[in-house]
Amino acid sequence: LSTVDKLIFGDGEQAIVSLLKGEEIQTSPQTYLQIDDLDSNPFPDYSDIDWSEYSKNGLEPMIYITGSRGCVRNCTFCDVAALWPKFRYRKAENLVQEIKEQFYNYGITTFDFTDSLINGSVSNFYEFNCLLAEEKQKDPALKDIKYMGQAICRPRKQMPPIHYEAMYYAGCNQITVGIESFSKNVRYHMRKKFENEDIDYHIEQCSFYDINNVWLMIVGYPTETIEDHKENIKAQIL
Repeated sequence: LSTVDKLIFGDGEQAIVSLLKGEEIQTSPQTYLQIDDLDSNPFPDYSDIDWSEYSKNGLEPMIYITGSRGCVRNCTFCDVAALWPKFRYRKAENLVQEIKEQFYNYGITTFDFTDSLINGSVSNFYEFNCLLAEEKQKDPALKDIKYMGQAICRPRKQMPPIHYEAMYYAGCNQITVGIESFSKNVRYHMRKKFENEDIDYHIEQCSFYDINNVWLMIVGYPTETIEDHKENIKAQIL
């Protein structure tokens, strides 16, 4: 006998409310629920959290924030596209408002994005950084706000230097990037179609604007050859 009464596939914010109300909910993968308007979700309430407990254990208190769901890529090794078939993101203004409210309510200055990628929509990400930087200029109390998240490596034409400058002034202090391999052949098979020159450009910009990087790498990808492996070694030596 199953010990599960209801299984919700997809986003749960609206479905859980319907479940508690006794309303009909979608309970199969064929009726996968995705919320199109992520801005319609209320901001999380952390009023019952004792933030001092983090400091007692030597941890820095931080708040998780979700700016998007899904991904604009469909990499061969990843299941994000199966979890969220459609990429959706919150408006820049809505994100900045949540960060401000959480800071004013709880005094937390560090925010960690749960997104698969924070720069899925380049234009919205740039607007977010510009708006947050402007708010920090208006109110000195916001000056220590910083954030981190996952991003994809993009070419200069998609993210020119001014975008990295906006990230710096907004408080981006770390991004996790799926480089995966220094072999173009391996990356292209993964469907991560950026060039080695794009990696060089990304490193230069992040170094100039003091944005720390954590790189995700895959060793032993099924199509990886000895020559591909040598490219990885050569790139690391350089």
